[in-house]
Amino acid sequence: MSRTNFDPAKHAFRFENTFENQVKVLGLSSIPFIGSKFEMETNGLCGGMAFAVLDYYHSNRPTPDVTSANSRLREYLLKRQLDSFKYRDSWRFYRWTRRSNSTIVPKTLKNEIPKAKNSIDRGNPVVIGLVGATRVRDIGDDNHQVVCYGYSETTSGKTILYVYDPNCPPSGSFSGELELVPFTHQSSGSGGGQDRPGDPSGPVQTLSVTSDSSGYNRFKIKRSDAGKSDSIWRGFFVQRYSKRSKPPVIREANRDDRGRVRDHRNRIRRDHREGDTEPIVRDHRTRERNSGNSGEPIVRDHRRQK
Repeated sequence: MSRTNFDPAKHAFRFENTFENQVKVLGLSSIPFIGSKFEMETNGLCGGMAFAVLDYYHSNRPTPDVTSANSRLREYLLKRQLDSFKYRDSWRFYRWTRRSNSTIVPKTLKNEIPKAKNSIDRGNPVVIGLVGATRVRDIGDDNHQVVCYGYSETTSGKTILYVYDPNCPPSGSFSGELELVPFTHQSSGSGGGQDRPGDPSGPVQTLSVTSDSSGYNRFKIKRSDAGKSDSIWRGFFVQRYSKRSKPPVIREANRDDRGRVRDHRNRIRRDHREGDTEPIVRDHRTRERNSGNSGEPIVRDHRRQK
């Protein structure tokens, strides 16, 4: 077993990836040879969360301990989502979506798993792009991005990758650790086999039973510990990641038992509605201060220079 220092229970975001947004691929409003307009509507900011969580990890800044993203954090996640699409290897989401399982699986096993293992052996977690879509229009919905931070190998030679999935945040009963494993697709008769996608409400997909020499032709993230069904993927690849050294510091405001707001400097800001003490009054005609109940203020005549 080989693991980096990344620990989902410590470094992962504690809110679920439930964002909805529209993004332009590589910042373009149109893609050559595809169409005049190509904006993806994504069900979430998984790439932004994967990139951002590694930003906090590498910068030694604590990941925001919040249960939802405020506007500032969401803006940062969206920026990092776009960053996750700007590198050349992100085109594999498009190319692999249009390829068959018999093409994707051998590439994943031969090239991408060793690439992930080599990075982990050097102590560096990686972002993995998971491909589940079979149509270009479903790229934003049926593909996904996670963080891989460790691996182990079974006696049969199968590699198990340990991943943080932004769709499954750590909680009081769940550590945030998930397993990504290759598995043999169960065939149905002499034709194709059937796999149910990660969303149980989705349609059953009929897929080719062709597998590579190792006997694997699908990949599964086991999510039962997170209270969700397993997610099934056609293949995956290691994405290029470039860290940002100063991700934003996000703090959640806390109130004490009297409703007063405590800021990050551990001071109490007095609510103006409280009447437990008399206010201090400053008269605009003097630089002297005195209590609001001590009588008339001292007035300095501007015509006298004494």
